[in-house]
Amino acid sequence: MVISADVNPSTGEALGGKHQVFRAHVSAADSTDTIQWQQLSNDPARHNIRPLFASGDEHSAILWLRGTYNTYTDYYMDVVGILN
Repeated sequence: MVISADVNPSTGEALGGKHQVFRAHVSAADSTDTIQWQQLSNDPARHNIRPLFASGDEHSAILWLRGTYNTYTDYYMDVVGILN
């Protein structure tokens, strides 16, 4: 699971009004008590939103939008990501 949040899901600490992307690592028991969060983006000047998984035959990636987001009609964002 991957989320975008304006607080750190591990600590509840606010991230200064900008969203960051976090990946959840869940144990084999699939219990919410064992979720460990890994922060994938660290860009306090820009929003990091709308994460998704993309997979192909040989590779998979986590992609998201990064940039300035004022409203749904007023934004300037790039697609960025990491390969898994």
